[in-house]
Amino acid sequence: MIVLGLNYRHGDASACIIKNGKLLFAVEEERFTKIKNCSQFPINSIKFCLTSSNIKVEDIDIIATNCNPRYNLLNKIVFLIKNILRVNLFKYTFNSMHKNNYLKHQIKLFFGNNFSGKILNVSHHLSHALSTLFFLDNNSNSLVFSFDGSGDFSTIESFLVNQNKFDLIDKNVFPHSLGFYYMAFTQYLGFLNFGDEYKVMGLSAYGKPIYADIIKKNIIESEYPLKLNLKYFNIPEISYHTHRPKVNLLFNNNFIKLLGKPRKDNEDKEIAQIYKDYAASMQKVFEDIVFRYLYVYKKKYNPKKIYITGGCALNGLLVGKIIESKLFEYVNVGPNPGDAGGAVGAAFYPFVKNNLKIQSSHNLPFSGPNYSNKSIQKNLIDQIRDDKNFKISLCEDDNKLSIDTAKKIKDEKIIFWFQDGMEWGPRALGNRSILADPTQENIKEILNSTIKKRELFRPFAPMVLEDYAKDYFYMNGHNSKFMNVVFKARNITKKKFPCVVHHDDTSRVQTVNRIDNKKTFDLISNFYKISDSPMLINTSLNIQGPIAMTPMDAFQFFKESNIKTLILNNWIIENKN
Repeated sequence: MIVLGLNYRHGDASACIIKNGKLLFAVEEERFTKIKNCSQFPINSIKFCLTSSNIKVEDIDIIATNCNPRYNLLNKIVFLIKNILRVNLFKYTFNSMHKNNYLKHQIKLFFGNNFSGKILNVSHHLSHALSTLFFLDNNSNSLVFSFDGSGDFSTIESFLVNQNKFDLIDKNVFPHSLGFYYMAFTQYLGFLNFGDEYKVMGLSAYGKPIYADIIKKNIIESEYPLKLNLKYFNIPEISYHTHRPKVNLLFNNNFIKLLGKPRKDNEDKEIAQIYKDYAASMQKVFEDIVFRYLYVYKKKYNPKKIYITGGCALNGLLVGKIIESKLFEYVNVGPNPGDAGGAVGAAFYPFVKNNLKIQSSHNLPFSGPNYSNKSIQKNLIDQIRDDKNFKISLCEDDNKLSIDTAKKIKDEKIIFWFQDGMEWGPRALGNRSILADPTQENIKEILNSTIKKRELFRPFAPMVLEDYAKDYFYMNGHNSKFMNVVFKARNITKKKFPCVVHHDDTSRVQTVNRIDNKKTFDLISNFYKISDSPMLINTSLNIQGPIAMTPMDAFQFFKESNIKTLILNNWIIENKN
C-alpha cells in the first residue's frame, strides 16, 4: 500500500510518502517556496516525494490529510451559535469543511484525472499522536500528550497507547488553548510573526516569574481542565490566504489594562525588564498547567512513558522539566511534532487501522532532498568554477574530509556544513548546519550579529557526542537526538563552553552518535582530538528564512556571509576574499 500524507492550510504545509509501512521521504513546503511556515498546498513537496520514490500519482492508494471536517462537529455548531454575529469566525470555524473539495480541486489541477485512490481524513490530534509511532517501541502503557493552538476544534488530546492501539482518554476544545495563550503573550511581547513563540521561550530566561500569580488569578479560569478567561482574549481568527498564516491580535484591551502597554515590534534593542518578567511568568504558568494534566494522568493511569507532540511540544524548556521531574521513566519528542509532522501521522493511520506491519527502519530525521557529488558539480560547481573569488576542491575520502574540516573549524571558528538528506522538522541536525567552535570566547556574538542577523538574546545549541553528554549536562538518563530538549548545564560547561549555556544556565542539547549521523559524529570526534571539546555549536544553515534545501541555497547564504568555507558533501568551496 502506498499512502501520500499531507498537511496544508495549517502552518508548515508538508508532504510525505509511505510505502508498505516505511516512510520514504518527507519534506516541508517552506523549503521550496522560501516562505517561513508556508501553509499553501504543498505541490512542490508532493512532486519531490513522488519523483524521489519513483512513484506516480496513479500508484497512490490513499491520500491522507491531518484534518477531519466532521470531527467535533457538535462542538463547532454550539460554539458558532454562541458567536453567530462573527462572520470571520464563521469562516474560520468551518474552514476545514471545504478542505476535501479544495484537495480534490488541487489534485485535479496538478495531476488531471490520474488519481483514482481514496481520500482519508484523519483527525488532527490523532495525526499528531500517530506521528510518534517511530518511537513507540515496546509501547505498552504509554501516554501520548498532544497540544497546540487548535486542530479540528481540539486544543489538547491525550491517548493511552498499548500495542499501537490509541485510546483517547481526554480532550480540550477551542478556544481554550495553551497554544493560543502562548501566542497571545508572544504578540503582546512584540513578536508578531506566526511561529515566533520560540523567541519568547528564549527571552523567558532573562526574567523572573513574578507575575505568575496575577496571570493565574485573572487570565486562567481553570488549570485542569484548561479554561481561559475569555474576557482577556480576542477569539482567534486565522487566515491561510497569504501563504504564511496570519493571526489576529489575541490579546484585547482588558489584557492591556491588566498588564500594561504592549511592547512594540522592534521598538528597542534592549527589551525592558518588565517584558522579560512577563515572558518568564507566562512560561511558568504554561508549565504548571501542563504538569496539572500530567499529574492527573499519572495518578489515574500510571503510564511509564510519555510521548509529547503537537506544536507546543517544541517548548524544550517544558520538556526538560518533565524529564527532570522523573514523573515518567521515559520522555520523548520526535523531530517534527508540529503541524508538518501531522502529515506523517495521517499517512500511518491506514496501516494502524488495518493492523498492517509498520517498518522499524525509517530515514528519520534526514528524509528530505539528498544531492550527490555529481549533482552538486552539475548544478553548482560547474557554474562557479571560473569565479576567481572562490577556491574549489573535491575531497573524496570522507575520513580525510572529516579531519580537515575539524581543523578548519578550529582555525576559522565557523564553517557552513551541507551533507546528504535534509532534515525533517524545524531543527538543523548536522546536514544543513552552520558549525562553530564553542571554545571561542565571543562566538555567540559573531554568529548572532554577523551571520544569523537575529535577536542577540537568543541562545545557540551544542551538538555533543552522545557518550559525553552526561559529563557536561544533567541529562537524567535521556538523550536528545533532535535538539528539542533543554537541559541544565553542569559547572564545567559553564566554565569551558559558556557560549552554549543560556542565561538561565540551560542548553538545548543535541546528542550525536555514529549510527544516526556518521559524518557529523566523525567530525565532532576529530574536533575533540584537537580541541578537548566533544561538542560543536550547531545552528541552522539559513539567514532569516527557511533552512537551506539545495546546494544553491547554501551557496547563496554563504555569499551573504563573511564565512570562509562551505562544504557541500565532499566539495569544498573557500572564499578567497
